[in-house]
Amino acid sequence: MDPEFIAFKKFRLAYVNYQGALAMCQEILAQPVLDLGDDPAPYVIDAGANIGVFTLAVKLRYPKARIVCFEPDPVAFDALTRNVIENDLSDVTLLPKALSAVDGDCPWYGELQGRSPDGRGNSTLAAWGERGYTQKSTVPCVRLSTYCNEPVDFLKLDVEGAEGAVLHETASCFGRIRRLDVEVHETRQTFPEHSVANLRRLMLDSGFDVSSEARDMNFALPQKLAAWQAAQSPKQTVLRCRRRG
Repeated sequence: MDPEFIAFKKFRLAYVNYQGALAMCQEILAQPVLDLGDDPAPYVIDAGANIGVFTLAVKLRYPKARIVCFEPDPVAFDALTRNVIENDLSDVTLLPKALSAVDGDCPWYGELQGRSPDGRGNSTLAAWGERGYTQKSTVPCVRLSTYCNEPVDFLKLDVEGAEGAVLHETASCFGRIRRLDVEVHETRQTFPEHSVANLRRLMLDSGFDVSSEARDMNFALPQKLAAWQAAQSPKQTVLRCRRRG
């Protein structure tokens, strides 16, 4: 299925689900301007890249940035690839893989079928990605630590419920990560083991200053998830972490 296009800043943005694409653009535009200092070619990891809105925003400010994108959803990955090609982006590595605590294969839950699937909530975690009308598949997964062998200027971690496992696996690399934003996904099934409080404590104990920002779930979730939202009381919170010193 060929994606359609909308304008995002100076770029042409290929999308699959129109409302989902608009929501992601609005979300990025509402965030603080990314300031990574004077390095014209920062190393950035976009974990949970979806169709690449964050990557385009980074390239707008840092055209020479080196970016590694992880996106396991095949439909979103096709649009992500199209966006890199259509906008002539250089130094962008695209990996069609999920992040996990191990290398191999992992289950994949979410909206995998339909003419215009909305994969924003697709997840390796059933407690987040399994929503009644969704399906299950399998995707390849890798460890994030493999890609943190050099200083990472910025890590965006939005992996729909797998962030706890990924952060614990990557903890040995925290000394090389200067800044990261992690979107924490909580439901009644995952709390308190996977919680903002626990992950915030992990980052504080690992040498980061941490601020938090609650996401508006009414804005982030489509209306068709109202029943799932009522049953699970999901919460999304962004932890903005900056290494001390």
